Amino acid sequence: MQNRILLVSVLYNERLADTKTYTTLLQGGGTDVLIVENSPQPLNSKADLPASWHYVSFPDNPGLGAAYNYTADFARRHGYDWILLTDQDTAFPPGILEQYRSAVERHPSVKLFCPQVSIGPDRFMSPVPMNRYRCRIQPTAPTGEISLSAYSVINSGMLIHVETFIQAGGYRPEVHLDFADFQFIERFRKVSPKAFVIDAVCQQEFSNEVQTREQKLSRYRLFCQSLRNFVCDDCKNQKYLHRIVFRRACSLAVSEKTLRPFRIFYTDYWV
Repeated sequence: MQNRILLVSVLYNERLADTKTYTTLLQGGGTDVLIVENSPQPLNSKADLPASWHYVSFPDNPGLGAAYNYTADFARRHGYDWILLTDQDTAFPPGILEQYRSAVERHPSVKLFCPQVSIGPDRFMSPVPMNRYRCRIQPTAPTGEISLSAYSVINSGMLIHVETFIQAGGYRPEVHLDFADFQFIERFRKVSPKAFVIDAVCQQEFSNEVQTREQKLSRYRLFCQSLRNFVCDDCKNQKYLHRIVFRRACSLAVSEKTLRPFRIFYTDYWV
């Protein structure tokens, strides 16, 4: 069988049955599934899943990149041609698996497919135009073929050809959270410079919880630690990256009325 797809869902501190991906995509069946759990205390188990599904737990939480690299290696060893990346906060529209399969058949030279991703009415976060790692929410998103040098594409919803994924070097595991998708696309486009956006809209949800100052500072520390390991194409891009991380420190310092973000910037990103 050609064009075998392995769908991976990466979980962190959430039960599979409570995720948007499960209720909108996995529950209906239609493809093989690998569950990667990065929770320090796993909330799921192989016994809870359909017999044909695969499950692995990484309590040390090595990050999204490591999970996706494991998936690609697993897929190659088990004869899959494509991996479909998802996270727990993405809602997929009905029939999207058939759209992916149709697109793969109609565009055999393309090695990466993705949907449009929205966070609300007329607010698209992927794919959107990108310039020096900066991209903004747009009122529309393109369909059809796009250049991976011109557009930003988020992880969730990417359907990636396994051998091309491996040829490109996969994800950089050290960029374990923020900008993992930017780093992967920079690698991937050197091998396969274009992608195809299918005419399907996924909905991405974010937590509405009000974070405390300590939670925001802890999140900024993780941001710095992830970006510290980002490898830029050239010195000019490196300067833009420094600017992005420092501006976030400034914004956080103003909103939380503390100088601690600058200390975090220095200890967890700069040195």
